Amino acid sequence: MVFMRSRMQEKSWYSPRSARKFPWTKEEDALLGKMVDHEVATRLNRTLQCVRGRRRFLGISALSGPPQDLRMREEDLLAILSDGEIRARLGWNSARIRIRRRELARLRLRKNRLWTIEEDRLLGAQPDR
Repeated sequence: MVFMRSRMQEKSWYSPRSARKFPWTKEEDALLGKMVDHEVATRLNRTLQCVRGRRRFLGISALSGPPQDLRMREEDLLAILSDGEIRARLGWNSARIRIRRRELARLRLRKNRLWTIEEDRLLGAQPDR
């Protein structure tokens, strides 16, 4: 379908479906929030702005990234595998791998750990200097 759309866009008569001429159907509304906006726009032959506007008008949240368990697996892979292996498995480029590893390192540094009982007992027991 993407190939067909690109060929249609080359022609001067091609234009995406207008919401005024072609009102949204229930079947089209059902796709919103279940797929990424770009895919919905391609499938329905509507502009990305039109799809986003309709989704927001209906109060449907955008489809976010992969489910939490998938993200956890990706983080585990980043800790275990080399860049080449991650590239092969996830299809990520080197820059994305490097950026994600930096983000994870920052998150680990930012996490506050709880004080131990021994550290709590030291508070006020000795002068600060």
